[in-house]
Amino acid sequence: MQLNFGPLVLLCSATLLFGACQKEESLEKGLRSTEFDLTEVNGSGISGKVLFSENKDSSFNVLVTLNTSLLDSLHAVRIYNGRIDSAGPVAIPLTSILGNGVAAHAETRDIREASLPDGLVIPMTYDGILSFKGFVGVHLSETRMDSLISHGNIGE
Repeated sequence: MQLNFGPLVLLCSATLLFGACQKEESLEKGLRSTEFDLTEVNGSGISGKVLFSENKDSSFNVLVTLNTSLLDSLHAVRIYNGRIDSAGPVAIPLTSILGNGVAAHAETRDIREASLPDGLVIPMTYDGILSFKGFVGVHLSETRMDSLISHGNIGE
């Protein structure tokens, strides 16, 4: 019995070619991303990264990744006005992270505005968030907003 691998080779070649084209398209868009570190708070052992990525319309996405999480917790995540040592009110609420006992993440997409300390809501772009004087705070849970477990300054 002779095996015919022609269709399989053609399918694999087409898949590789299509995948390579998709990758090139995303590079051609010229969209940018910037990553900041999150550090543990009060010995929580939870650190991570926050990745800001640009969209075509100048809005942005925020992906928060934790190195570990607390099982069965819903970790509230917020971008705050000010710095860690001089925190202000919430500027941008982000998608909470479902804790599963191991590494976990959540993404908030298409962000276009932020609240200033005086309550004024302003347009916010990818470039704007990179120059925004703020920090990302990850909380123990939605009901324990007084307990930060990880945080990191962002912007200028």
